[in-house]
Amino acid sequence: MVFKLIHWSLSPKCWKAIGKALATEAVTLQTFEVKASNLADLGNMLLLFTGSKTKGNKNFEGLIKNKSLEVLDLSDNDLNDEHGELIIEFLRVQAESRDLKIWELGLRQNQAQ
Repeated sequence: MVFKLIHWSLSPKCWKAIGKALATEAVTLQTFEVKASNLADLGNMLLLFTGSKTKGNKNFEGLIKNKSLEVLDLSDNDLNDEHGELIIEFLRVQAESRDLKIWELGLRQNQAQ
C-alpha cells in the first residue's frame, strides 16, 4: 500500500487516527509520503508516529509500530532536530523488529559452525 498526502494541513486528532490506523499488522504499508503538510508542528508528528504528544513515550500506538514500511518521505515539512530524533527512534524500532523477525525465521547463519 502507498499512502500519500501532499499540501494537507490536518488536525491533531486526524494525525493520531492516521498513525493508529497504519500501526496495525493488517496494513502492509510500503510507502508513506507526506509532503508540505503541518508536520512541522512536533505535536502532530508525535501523534502520527507514537499516538501521544508526550515526547519520550515508549507505549507506541502510531506509525512507528508498522513493520512493513520501506519508504518514508517527509520532504518539504520544515522539520528540525527534534523531528530528526523522532525519525531516528522510528528507524531504531524498525531495525529491532526486522532483526527479531530474522532470528524468529532462522535466517541468520549459524555462528557456531
